[in-house]
Amino acid sequence: MTTPAKAARIDDLMQKAQSALKSGKWFEAERLAQRALEVAHQVGDFGRMSRIIMPLQESRRQRMQLAAEATTVKWIEGEIGEDHRVGPGLHIMQPPLVGADARRIRLTALRREVPALVLCREPTTQLGLVPIVAIGLMTVRARIEAPEKPAKPTKQWFLWALEQLGDTAIGMIDTGMDAVRQVDFAVSEIPFQAALIDRNGNVAADETASAASRPYAYLPIVAGGTAFMYNLKANGQKITDLQLSPTTLGKIFSGQIVMWNDPAIIADNPQRVMPATRIKPVIRSDGSGTSAQFTAYLASQAPDAWNYVCQQAGLGGNCAPTSLYPDYPNSGFAAQQYSDGVANFVAAPYNEGAITYVEYGYAKERGFPVASVKNASGAYTQPVAVNVTVALLGARINDDGTQVLSGVYSNSD
Repeated sequence: MTTPAKAARIDDLMQKAQSALKSGKWFEAERLAQRALEVAHQVGDFGRMSRIIMPLQESRRQRMQLAAEATTVKWIEGEIGEDHRVGPGLHIMQPPLVGADARRIRLTALRREVPALVLCREPTTQLGLVPIVAIGLMTVRARIEAPEKPAKPTKQWFLWALEQLGDTAIGMIDTGMDAVRQVDFAVSEIPFQAALIDRNGNVAADETASAASRPYAYLPIVAGGTAFMYNLKANGQKITDLQLSPTTLGKIFSGQIVMWNDPAIIADNPQRVMPATRIKPVIRSDGSGTSAQFTAYLASQAPDAWNYVCQQAGLGGNCAPTSLYPDYPNSGFAAQQYSDGVANFVAAPYNEGAITYVEYGYAKERGFPVASVKNASGAYTQPVAVNVTVALLGARINDDGTQVLSGVYSNSD
């Protein structure tokens, strides 16, 4: 329980952390936010813990960005003293140095306010992989491909290794144990879901029930646009100006439209001749926030198509939006895991005609176009930052921090 004295202490630390952030004092802001988080965690004040995350994340991001400004990666090898100092930038420790040495150097750099990122590599495996290890509250080890020039790893390879460590850490969470008993913070596009039904009609998970044993709070931190990435050509030229209405999208992702020259698609695209190419709708095979958001969009803007999907999947009429997109025999859907999976499938040169729903950044990263979607005013719009920002003016936030996006779907601006 948070006493008035503890609450005042946490709030004071948070205010000082925010002031340090505004002044560009990233290390001081991180220390203050970390201390506020520790105090809030001790008393189980989840509301304040959720508010602390933003300044803590931002201070760490700024510190890491300063370190990443280095253009080269430096080696640390041989014996090092207890008080070994490193300069700003990116550093890799070589055997016989171990992960504990990297952690010690990293903490020393933090105390001295030196923006440094430090990794430790272990001997290359028989398969030619490089084990990278990091030690924090737990030890994380990722086995990754060696850099193109082992004696001279690039900055890009170093940052990729960091990303792989993060993915490995997430993968270490025991899925057989309630998440609320393992982590204090997690990020998702959607709130806890109740009674998730798998494609066999079984209850795959009931997140709401699992989370009920411990208090929690939602904190909106970021918003973005879900895009419809596609791979389509006409006369050998990539089509980059595809337009789709909500009704047409619904029929594509319910299997009711199977060709790109369907009359409904032609009506959406009077500016061009559509090719006689078969459509390959690509859905997520795993539970995902994009599936939850897209099915909520279909239920709101293309209810007939969504009802058709529900009935074909044996879920009854007008089933609830779900993070596990319904699939069924002969649906024509290609199911892929993760955002990278659906984006890579669409981007493959042999998958012409494919279309998927995915975060806009995945399409941009691969150099593929996304469809312009018809809004309530009849305009076809792209999910660029300014359009997403305007659309989000129609969003509402519930008292518990969850979002209501029906106003976004019907926003005529």
